[in-house]
Amino acid sequence: MERHAYRELVDWKGSSDRKPLVLRGARHCGKTYLLKQFGAREFDNVVYCDFECVSSLRGIFKGYFHPKLILSDLGIIYGTRIVPGRTLLILDEVQECDDAIMSLRYFREQFPELHIVCACSYLHSPGVIDDVSEDVTFLTLHPMNFREFLEAEGESLSITDASSDQCDDQFSGQSHDHVLRLLRDYCVVGGMPEVVESWVTERDIRKVDRLQRKILDDHSEIIKRYSGRLSERILSVWSSIPTFLSRPNHKFIFRDLKKDGRANDFELSVQWLSDAHLIHRVNQLDRHVFPSAIVDDPGLYKLYMCDIGLLRAMSGQPVDVMLSDSGDNMSYKDGMYENLVVCELDSSDIDGLYYWRDRRYEADLVVRVGDRSIPLDVCSGNVCDNESLNAYAKISGESRSAVISDRPFTDGDRKVIPFYRVGEVDYRLMIDDGGKFIMDISEDMWVRDRNSFLLRIPLDVHRMGKSSRCTVVDENSNHVPIAIGVLYNGDVVLKSNTEFRGRVIIEDSESEMVL
Repeated sequence: MERHAYRELVDWKGSSDRKPLVLRGARHCGKTYLLKQFGAREFDNVVYCDFECVSSLRGIFKGYFHPKLILSDLGIIYGTRIVPGRTLLILDEVQECDDAIMSLRYFREQFPELHIVCACSYLHSPGVIDDVSEDVTFLTLHPMNFREFLEAEGESLSITDASSDQCDDQFSGQSHDHVLRLLRDYCVVGGMPEVVESWVTERDIRKVDRLQRKILDDHSEIIKRYSGRLSERILSVWSSIPTFLSRPNHKFIFRDLKKDGRANDFELSVQWLSDAHLIHRVNQLDRHVFPSAIVDDPGLYKLYMCDIGLLRAMSGQPVDVMLSDSGDNMSYKDGMYENLVVCELDSSDIDGLYYWRDRRYEADLVVRVGDRSIPLDVCSGNVCDNESLNAYAKISGESRSAVISDRPFTDGDRKVIPFYRVGEVDYRLMIDDGGKFIMDISEDMWVRDRNSFLLRIPLDVHRMGKSSRCTVVDENSNHVPIAIGVLYNGDVVLKSNTEFRGRVIIEDSESEMVL
């Protein structure tokens, strides 16, 4: 099965400033398979080291960090010569050997020509990976998203066909209905590669269910084995996610896990699950512009499972609940679809994901787009929460919002996105800014530089190209002297004799400006 992350591995291989690569992701999401496939296709040979299965490998890295000696010892063990440029060295389950993680710094410094990749599911000592974070490239592998599932099914053109049936954001017709049926299959099967492969080849839902429960049991065993005294609380949070997602507001209630329980009691447990890539944590917005300040109360977040199929299996709901058009179990379906949207968005190229609540109003999800935002309402019926979306628009000043649904309906100018396209939409194009990047600036964003102050806006934030035109509006109309420049790499730099609050507007331009 083909994974979209494969293309990123190929780009990494050909990079001139390549660093050792660490591939992170939940257990069973296909990291080992992907790296072995990459090695077999792109290199003459592969040396595969599994620190979980072959514990004696840890001794090779223990006590010294001399890449040439390490490679010599590995060559003896595996009976092959490790040749830079021709050999891919894979260190699997590298979290089992802190010394192997530390050695990545020395491989980068002393042996940069070697292609070395690591697979990591979770960390016993998170600080170790932090120590080498500047010496490695990180890549996260998610469970297969819906597009990858369709490709495994041989249905790669189905979304394109369904999209071609759309008109003015309304979707219907045979192609739409066909993709919806495939989407419901995906909600049952999920994106764990072993499960997807079983479904595609055998079409046996009973085997799908057995494989999913085997994966869930493995996760539970890993939690018990490696989380120490936190294991009971971690398992409590982990097993309770389906219950809370089936409630109307999907909010995690800690007192339901423990009498008089508070968020602080479970913060480390939630963090452990997040670090292991088993859950998605979506924080509540404190402000309505970006960069946003997240509320101080650590209890204001929602939790979602890493895989929609595992969520279905853990919930214990019959398979036909998701396959039926019946309105029964609507709260359960709503939670499932919201989890689906979170997984799809998390595997796509977005800046950040939040949710928003203000008294009786709530935006299910809020997508960050630079310093702007787009609220989303997720509904599995034909009624959306217009009041909450309108309230968000009034408070934040954002004019665009979207409804994610499985059914066509008319909603004025509001964009309606089918569930099967939520991960493929370029949300940057939805911002109603007339082709401009607009960002509010405040005093604390400036950095002192000798006798002046600088504020840099990177190209990957404003996305207006390397030849941009920028204007600055001073909120107090003080006409502060300011110089504006665009560096060779497209970053916009503001230079002022004082810090001030205002607004930056960046537009496309054919002329190059120099600071």
